[in-house]
Amino acid sequence: MKSGLDLVQMAQEVQRQREAKRDFLSDTREMRFKQLEENPGNRPLLHINGHGEFPLKRRAHTQIANRLQIPQPFYDRLLDGTTKAGKNGAQVIDKPALPDLLTMTVNKLFNEQPERRLVRVMDNDCRAFLSDSYRTLDNYDCAEAVLPELQKVKDMEIVSTQLTDDRFYIKAVFPRVQGEVKVGDVVQAGVVISNSEVGAGSVSVMPLLYRLWCLNGCTTAIGGRRKYHTGSKAEESDGAREVFTDKTKRLTDAAFWAQIKDLVRACTTQETFDRILAEIQATTGQRITGDPVKAVELTAKRFNLLESEKDGVLRHLIEGGDLTRYGLLNAVTRQSQDCADYDRASALERIGGRVIELPKTDWTQLAEAA
Repeated sequence: MKSGLDLVQMAQEVQRQREAKRDFLSDTREMRFKQLEENPGNRPLLHINGHGEFPLKRRAHTQIANRLQIPQPFYDRLLDGTTKAGKNGAQVIDKPALPDLLTMTVNKLFNEQPERRLVRVMDNDCRAFLSDSYRTLDNYDCAEAVLPELQKVKDMEIVSTQLTDDRFYIKAVFPRVQGEVKVGDVVQAGVVISNSEVGAGSVSVMPLLYRLWCLNGCTTAIGGRRKYHTGSKAEESDGAREVFTDKTKRLTDAAFWAQIKDLVRACTTQETFDRILAEIQATTGQRITGDPVKAVELTAKRFNLLESEKDGVLRHLIEGGDLTRYGLLNAVTRQSQDCADYDRASALERIGGRVIELPKTDWTQLAEAA
């Protein structure tokens, strides 16, 4: 499992981000997209009337393109420039001859397809362009809800936390709740709690199996739950306005976080652990009877692994010498340790769990591939 921030660092950063965030509700007719050559770093800006201009981060760009139904490759080409042949055949970026084409397109659609959007800003960067019914469930509140529940578990250990541009993670294990998948192969119960403030996913509470032999983590949906950032539309208002947390929202969110606490508690129990352990123990006898290379290729195709990830999974499968579904699970989660990006590493831990969860017919097709 990838290391991240320690608990103190995480708490400090969550607090800092809480103070650095601003939210705006605005009609798109009150917004302007700007792509200025003199802008430092040539980062496009989102202007919100009466509130300022904010450089756009990649997530916000993707959300603008999706909402305006601009094909992403076309949007990215206008945003990043076209490629042309440089010296020795190298591809270099050539800014478009009409650098304002994307600006003209976005602003035209902002005006012709008006709607209210929630714009989330932090450190003066526009990081999200969301529906006005998006429920703002923030990382500070998530940490405030779940950490006291985790600390009630004796000998609980936080093994990794992180805040990325897209998500917030807390990964904890409970050493007193453990068992053997095979003789000498000990796994401990744990939980992965994650949240996104920018529309990159739901609030998620999922059981974690932590393998002591290699310190790999496998996240499974068995006993896990997701809670989505959906709510009622905000009240209508004229112009653009900054949004502040009010008493009603705090009361509504308290009920939501109470449900999240219940899910966290469920992941700490022997009952949940035993159920997952039984599922994994069964995979140790499910052999890959076909070509292991083909099995990994099908796995990569099914779970959208990158070419480098596919090669890594095959290498770890062979090095592990365990040509079973359990061996494939461990090869995928081992590959997560080789991934530099924390979000992607966490996704690979989840894909390891999805290997367990494959329906029988899908597993058979994979295992018998020739």
